[in-house]
Amino acid sequence: MDLDRSVPVWPQVAAELRKRLDAGRYPVDERFPGTVDIAAEFDVSQSTAQKAVAALRAE
Repeated sequence: MDLDRSVPVWPQVAAELRKRLDAGRYPVDERFPGTVDIAAEFDVSQSTAQKAVAALRAE
């Protein structure tokens, strides 16, 4: 996924994770990826990954 770095990145990461959740890529009975793994996959800081996950939890 190519991120638009000219705008805040965490909402973009959250949107991609939301798409994956909706598509069933992360089954309910399995553990969701940690923020370290998310940060590495999207090449963002861990705090950005934390913001994205926090936004999903708030939904």
